[in-house]
Amino acid sequence: MTAQWLSLAEIADLKLAGLPKTRRGMAAYAEREGWDGYGALARIRAGREGGGGWEYHIDLLPIWSRLDYLSRDIEIEVTEQAVPFEDDDDLTPQGRTARDARLALVAAADKFARQTGLKVGSADHYFALRYMGGPEEKAGVPDAVRAQVRSITVPNWVRFNVRTLSARNIARWRSKARNLGTEALGFDPALSRKGTGILDRAHGGEVKHYILALVVKNPAFTAESIRNTVIERYCADKDNPELADANGELKTLPNLRAFQRTLSIWKEEHSNELMRLTDPDGYLSKVEFVATGTTTAQRLNERWQIDASPLDAKVFPEGAVTMDGKRPTIYSCIDIFCRRMIILVTSTPRASAVGLLLRKTIIAWGVPEEVKTDNGSDFKAHYVQRLLRDLKIEMIPTKAYDPRAKGVVERSIRTFQHNFAARLPGFVGHNPGQRTVLENRKAFSERLGLDDAHLFGVELTFAQAAEMADHWAGVEYEHRPHSGKTMRGRTPFEVAASYQGEIRRIENIAALDMLLAPVAGSKGDGIRTVGHEGIAVNKAHYHLGTLMVGDKVLCRQDPMDLGRLRVFKPDGETYLGEAICPQLLGLDPVETIARVRATQKAMHDKVVAPIRKMARKIGPLEVANAQRAAADRRKGNLVAFPNPTAKYETAALRAALDAVTPEKPREVDARTKAEQARLISKAKTTAKPGNVAALPETPEHRYRRAMALHARMDAGQPIPAAEAKWLERYTKSSEFRGLSRMAAQQRGRAEEA
Repeated sequence: MTAQWLSLAEIADLKLAGLPKTRRGMAAYAEREGWDGYGALARIRAGREGGGGWEYHIDLLPIWSRLDYLSRDIEIEVTEQAVPFEDDDDLTPQGRTARDARLALVAAADKFARQTGLKVGSADHYFALRYMGGPEEKAGVPDAVRAQVRSITVPNWVRFNVRTLSARNIARWRSKARNLGTEALGFDPALSRKGTGILDRAHGGEVKHYILALVVKNPAFTAESIRNTVIERYCADKDNPELADANGELKTLPNLRAFQRTLSIWKEEHSNELMRLTDPDGYLSKVEFVATGTTTAQRLNERWQIDASPLDAKVFPEGAVTMDGKRPTIYSCIDIFCRRMIILVTSTPRASAVGLLLRKTIIAWGVPEEVKTDNGSDFKAHYVQRLLRDLKIEMIPTKAYDPRAKGVVERSIRTFQHNFAARLPGFVGHNPGQRTVLENRKAFSERLGLDDAHLFGVELTFAQAAEMADHWAGVEYEHRPHSGKTMRGRTPFEVAASYQGEIRRIENIAALDMLLAPVAGSKGDGIRTVGHEGIAVNKAHYHLGTLMVGDKVLCRQDPMDLGRLRVFKPDGETYLGEAICPQLLGLDPVETIARVRATQKAMHDKVVAPIRKMARKIGPLEVANAQRAAADRRKGNLVAFPNPTAKYETAALRAALDAVTPEKPREVDARTKAEQARLISKAKTTAKPGNVAALPETPEHRYRRAMALHARMDAGQPIPAAEAKWLERYTKSSEFRGLSRMAAQQRGRAEEA
């Protein structure tokens, strides 16, 4: 019998197709594929001398490697004649041949299962793969690997009659031979062509769809009832019912026995489609493909699932005035790794209840890595989203109407309801059917004048129900052995206690409570903008001197102390202080505002004073000069090569050129020259001092003139009264002040250099 559990060394020694051939290579392969994390397929080997060591189930091997392993030392040969021919049956020769081929393959598959020691379903699967020559092409198996997997020796007549084979074929043939006899395996394509019957083809296939629709409408309808309904709807002659085929030709409706057989075939052929229409939940859990690995975890607190449901029992609300019971809501959190569970019993399904459940669970277990929830409004609330974001916990919402995505917590709640709620005195039933019976009792009791408490036996309060639920989850459920591949008969307590990894815990629970404090306001996001009157929350105004108008802040509020807000930066990671509402705290509003203004003024002065001081040192041209210097640096020493030029002129340009070009001096004769010399000589002899026109004086000239006069005065030298009067007037001008600042800046830069 083939061994089902192998160590890495044993796998390496087998040198299987597609796997490393050394112990070291197999160790690296197992680590990369995460074999140790498959709890049901990896275990410590017991009973070995010198200790244990890990061993792994062959289901962890790739499919082509499993085929190679299962092919070792196993020779399966289909015999030439599996069963003798029988002439007394109703089969045609082709039908007998098909029957014998199928029986031969069933017998060979049974032998393969005995030799390998596999379960029948797994053995049929691998036998079919070997029959077909190894893994399918789409599996991406290299030719060299495919060549290592030996196929089954099959006679040509068997291969001719059974060209394709699957585990489902083998199981169906085995079941038919056992329940209906070997004759049921006979098949003659010439006599049994699928879809050629009148019921298949009548009215273009409409009759078939109508019959299947009746099955969907009520699966309990008998074949006779369905046949009579078809007659009433489609047959004109009720006594001799006929149906029109695809060509419009009338064919006799099959008798009841044939109708039953066809309906049975259709139900089997379309079983999945009918299940999808009649039992959607069953289809989702049994038929539809699902992703693997979504309900497993490798570490404690790696993955939690949370869900809520009404308790299947009524209790007395705290402080109830009447005796009418009420169904509370239960919130359940389960750790996927160890399957331990915590239950919270609350009055209403709200986001705050989710926060209380997380607080209760985090204190007991530690901080998780991720939490999976559904898309309910209580889980999508800003409060829950921000809480998980602040704790750096990843939230994974599931798709709408997809209970499989969090099937573990769904099953745990169902276990809680059936095992715990059913024992409570206020039990109201698990489903509508049970609830209807109880409601009928209620209607009868109302005629007798009884209330809900008497009807359902309500005796527990919310607090009592919560205490009992905690005991059930923490004692009964947590210490009960769990079956399945993950738990393998262990209790959630044992799995959690045996975990040696690190647990993330919050040391100061007060900090956690602050994160759980409801954020202020109705929107639930806690973000507020500071206005002229402070932070407005529910028509109250809170003040904090360190805040400025226009600041956005995150606010948290203790429900027991509404006069104070804890204020944070919008990301929630920096605490800014405590804002107070003087009206709610009974303080003097005027005095409070005065303190707030004083704090704000002190903050302003602390920032404004150095700015004002520095502004005095900035000259009027400092920015302009800096920009000019930056432009010069960008320019550098680059010089552009000159582009070729062409002379361009117009008549207007030529006229303008003539206007600006000085005229050439004309030739002067001797008489004119003598006259010019005489006039110049006369002007020199008659000119008086001081009559020569002076050049205009520039601002720089005036500034230097003023500085020279200052220097003479500083040296004690006398200056003319006119000059002193001019100097006094000039030093008061804006020109002198501007040039003086420029000179001071130049001296400062020279000193720094």
